[in-house]
Amino acid sequence: MIKALAALVLLLRLTTPAIAQDMTGATASLEAPAGVNAGDAGASFEFYVYNGSPDTEWTTAVVFTFPPCFTVTGGTYDDGGLGWVFTFAAAGNVASFADGDAGYGEIYDGDGGYFHVTVDVGGDCPLGPAAIHWMQQGDNWGGLPHVAEGDMDFMIGGTATESSTWSSLKALFE
Repeated sequence: MIKALAALVLLLRLTTPAIAQDMTGATASLEAPAGVNAGDAGASFEFYVYNGSPDTEWTTAVVFTFPPCFTVTGGTYDDGGLGWVFTFAAAGNVASFADGDAGYGEIYDGDGGYFHVTVDVGGDCPLGPAAIHWMQQGDNWGGLPHVAEGDMDFMIGGTATESSTWSSLKALFE
């Protein structure tokens, strides 16, 4: 009896990591652009999103949160023919792609694809380094964590507001 119980405990210890599902290893990267200018209309961002779950938790939502001075105007994705069904929604500076067919999820572990988000950049955006926050929501089956998230850095540059002359540029460096 004790041997059988010990064997059961050993079996459970060996199989538990395979049962526990989580989103550890999921990533997102900003592919383009490295920067935008304050006042840009229709700026297009491209992201690569990868589900690196160590087991079989699927991604059910992908969310990109831009700086508050941005307005999301559109979004699409390219799954390379895998048949994802995401529904896009824009709410101010947030772009959301949610599971559109009520299945287990859309991006399965070990797979990824491209997301495209179009934004208008406010003329009042502070110039300099900025970040886009990304989040992948898992299907909530199995162990924690069910969410992976992080930040992607880029730059917000200025726009010319008046014509420049050689004298005005030279004065900047004197």
